[in-house]
Amino acid sequence: MIFITLGTQRFPLNRIVDQVKELRKTYKGDIVIQNGYTKCELSGVLSQSFMDSDLFVNYINEADIVITHGGTSSIIKSLEAKKKVIAVPRLAKFKEHVDDHQLDICLTFEEKGYLTVLKEDEHIIDKIEGLKTQTFNQYVSNKRDLLNDIAHYIKQAGEYA
Repeated sequence: MIFITLGTQRFPLNRIVDQVKELRKTYKGDIVIQNGYTKCELSGVLSQSFMDSDLFVNYINEADIVITHGGTSSIIKSLEAKKKVIAVPRLAKFKEHVDDHQLDICLTFEEKGYLTVLKEDEHIIDKIEGLKTQTFNQYVSNKRDLLNDIAHYIKQAGEYA
């Protein structure tokens, strides 16, 4: 299953919907899209504008591949679930956002080897095909490291009490 999240910004991300239309012709598995404010009327695709966080995380966990906009929360949730991620940054020149901060975020995650970025001149079908041979570094949340350090400190402090 492919789970696609376009986020909740009031800016449409039509580039993805157009490519999913092509993907649907060849990909035989399930495709689920959380489309937010992006109009999404595709046959053979389950789309939902908004969903609660439990359902959102459930779709991530069920997915083989997650295609996400460039928001950090969606990226991190997908990486923490150890999913293969294709990130699609919203770009200002397409009026998908007010600036290109998502591009910077996505490229940073890609440089660290955590995911692949769909650039504006690339196609989702090619990226999905590339995932078959691509390996990624495992993402480790700094938050978890901090919590582990705190737990370790508390344990040590308890041993000396």
